[in-house]
Amino acid sequence: MTDILTELCESEILAQKAKQVPEWFARPYQLVSLLEMEQFYAAFFISKLLFFHEIFTESIKGESPNQPISQATRELMEKRLVALSEECKKAGLENSVSHLMSLRISVAMGEYNYGSLKYVGEEVERVISLELIKSSFFWIPKDDADYFQKDDLFGVKEKFPEANKEIVEAGNCYATGSYTACVFHLMRAVEVGSRKLVSALNAGKYLDPPNRPVELCTWDDLLKALDKGVADKAVGTRNDAAKKATYEFYHHAVAQFRNFKDAWRNNVSHKRETYKQGKAKDIMDNTRQFMQHLASRLGEKKRAK
Repeated sequence: MTDILTELCESEILAQKAKQVPEWFARPYQLVSLLEMEQFYAAFFISKLLFFHEIFTESIKGESPNQPISQATRELMEKRLVALSEECKKAGLENSVSHLMSLRISVAMGEYNYGSLKYVGEEVERVISLELIKSSFFWIPKDDADYFQKDDLFGVKEKFPEANKEIVEAGNCYATGSYTACVFHLMRAVEVGSRKLVSALNAGKYLDPPNRPVELCTWDDLLKALDKGVADKAVGTRNDAAKKATYEFYHHAVAQFRNFKDAWRNNVSHKRETYKQGKAKDIMDNTRQFMQHLASRLGEKKRAK
């Protein structure tokens, strides 16, 4: 019988090459580069190559097709099956892992002879290939990837953590081409900011009924109260620079909020418009300006001055 150890040494050279490839680290919805994809699949297919190298070389060593495979060959096959199943786990190929583990048990029990080895290899390749076809990856262009899973896209996370959650989702939607959904999340972020404006202007008393929970108010309700709150801030601005600056801050913020309502919020909420990339980007820029303007003086838990 051909020396199994010689074949093992040849395979170990390939194994060392596989070890030099970085470990697969991706989790669901994590952004990875094309280089990382290539590096991972290089490792996966090198391991796959190791396995097929073993079984095909063993099947042509001149052994009788009906002869059961030797103990040394069984151990070698089990070792490669385990290595291959570990690579399949990294790729999330659950069916392949299950198939490989079942095959390992059959090999350990001596159910195969040399003639059947090549059919085992063909079956393994078929199972893995079919499952790989079902493994999908979403490619995001570089410029759009800058918006994906960004923890503080607008730089307002510290001041507006709840609004920031919507901003993160808006960025994810933009990066994946879901532009109408992006606008929807941006409007939710704007609403968080508008509620803080009501509180900061002490405009809750102008709601109908007074001090009604802002969460139950329409944008029209909020705007009516905000206009009166801004009017209060106008008192005494003629001779007081600080009061004038405060008034201008709130006047600008409420004007921006009104523009969101009239231009975009009603349209996206009532299915009057479907947004494309360019328009979504414009709305994102406007929302960024609005939230950064608010964050310059206000915050979700910060008292207004």
